[in-house]
Amino acid sequence: MPSASPRPSPPGSRLAGMREALLIAFCDAVNARADLDDALWARLSAAFSEAARIELMMLAGFYRTVSLLANGLRLEPEPFATPFPT
Repeated sequence: MPSASPRPSPPGSRLAGMREALLIAFCDAVNARADLDDALWARLSAAFSEAARIELMMLAGFYRTVSLLANGLRLEPEPFATPFPT
């Protein structure tokens, strides 16, 4: 059975930079539209296994859910948490 995610690229390699740029494009798309166009999905398919793509979608959805709850319920930040820059 193939690995759920491909072998990591060495830090600083051109491939690592390309994959990182692809992940940023993925994050931008799901945050802006909650959708991916066919071209981006094809690029993700070429770089990541099916299991890894599903994991990316699940992680993005989980983060969005937590963010919606925390913001919508006006939860106070935990005292030990480092705040995000504003």
